[in-house]
Amino acid sequence: MSRLQFRILPLGALCTAVLLASCASNNEPGIGSLRDDPLTPGSLDEQRVARLNATQLYESAREALDSSDYATAMQLYDRLDAQYPFSEFATQARLESIYAQYRSYQPELALSAADRFMRSNPRHPDLDYVLYLRGLINFDRGASDILDALDIDSSTRDPINARRAFEDFGRLVQRFPNSIYAPDARQRMVYLRERIARHEMAIARFYETRRAWVAVSRRAQDIIAKYQGSAVIPEALAMLERAYAELDLPDRAMQVMAVREASFPADMQLAEPPKPQAAVAESKPPKKDKRKKADAPAPTAAPAQAATVQPAVSEASPAPTPAPAATPAPARSEEPRFGEDGVLMPQLPEGF
Repeated sequence: MSRLQFRILPLGALCTAVLLASCASNNEPGIGSLRDDPLTPGSLDEQRVARLNATQLYESAREALDSSDYATAMQLYDRLDAQYPFSEFATQARLESIYAQYRSYQPELALSAADRFMRSNPRHPDLDYVLYLRGLINFDRGASDILDALDIDSSTRDPINARRAFEDFGRLVQRFPNSIYAPDARQRMVYLRERIARHEMAIARFYETRRAWVAVSRRAQDIIAKYQGSAVIPEALAMLERAYAELDLPDRAMQVMAVREASFPADMQLAEPPKPQAAVAESKPPKKDKRKKADAPAPTAAPAQAATVQPAVSEASPAPTPAPAATPAPARSEEPRFGEDGVLMPQLPEGF
């Protein structure tokens, strides 16, 4: 064998290995192979993306979502929805794109996408998640972490986003009381209710500085009626007592003072509810090849009842007819998924 033939043979073997590797990568495309620049999120190789079918597009988008590459995930979800609008992955792509937009700090787009999804899919099994995610978006928009860290009173700010988040979580709890997102929604509603009550109290204090005692009395009455159990109730009662005294209504002032002293002694203090933190999972569940999702979450188990003693049945009496067995409600076949910051992530579609 000549020296030239000895050099050509390894070169041919190397070319064959490169071709086989490229074919394998085309059969199972990863998100890294779809990028023009591996270090630039959202930069896609259009030629490689154009060769993907609906399944490969969804898997690549989900991989980008799980790796926190939200720009790439949104591009792939949009392409999947545009090229395969009637596929089984199109609806799931619209759902997961809401989460991608939320995590990429685009709350307006995420809220619009959530509203479109609920209008187009009013009976979707993951509608509870959309309501929960919509509440989270409004919750974060109305957050005052910076002001709290600087020890600045945030009660004077307009709580419009807090009210919207409270409404979203309320709709979730009312429509889906057994949802896996309902416990966290209830906890956030308690915190939001306290924040709105503090804002109402700040308005009442402003009226008091202006000596607008009629407005003070009305505002204090509304706070006492709407926010029972709030930490601002003792202050609202004291303010109502002062307003009645200034309006020359001593009888009513005495009644309010009696209620305040009986309900809230001088040494009693009501603590404000702590700000809810996102649940943190110990680890992400591994992504399975085949995962089937149920249509609805399982209801919470009923509390155990005490056993009752049945009367003895005589031989002459007919045997009691056994009660029909209750059909178990369908349950979710997977645990909730959590992102890196602890936010619950969308569930996988049926068949994955």
